[in-house]
Amino acid sequence: MIFKAGQQLPFRKNELQKHIKGALGKTFDKVIEKVSTILEKVYGFKLILCDSNNKFYILSNNLPYVEEDLEKDEGDDLPEDRRKILLMLVLVHLYMTTGIVTQASLYSFLRSLHIDPERKHDELFGNVKEYLTVTLVKQHYLNIEKIVYHKI
Repeated sequence: MIFKAGQQLPFRKNELQKHIKGALGKTFDKVIEKVSTILEKVYGFKLILCDSNNKFYILSNNLPYVEEDLEKDEGDDLPEDRRKILLMLVLVHLYMTTGIVTQASLYSFLRSLHIDPERKHDELFGNVKEYLTVTLVKQHYLNIEKIVYHKI
């Protein structure tokens, strides 16, 4: 549902029933009610029934609007938690890659986003290589293991 919400398309009841085994009538309504609660509490989305005759649902962002402080200095454009952006990029690569992720694979992925781990990005991320190999390892996001090859 979250993926399809990004496409901003409505959900049909029969589409949803395909993914929920044995969900007909009241069972379906209970499942939708539970899903709606989870989407709202966990992800900040509200599941809305748009057309009760045709049973169309949409997801709407239910998070409060936060207005930025307009009196900020112009040099303060970088977010405070900008390293979380780098963490999210690393985690995306880890979860989307099947199997073990090599250092070369991760570095190649970051370079494709114009983030060179061998170069210090003073303004944005700082020392990327140190962040990956020290900080993220200490926080248990990454586990670095040396692979030993044996000649046969």
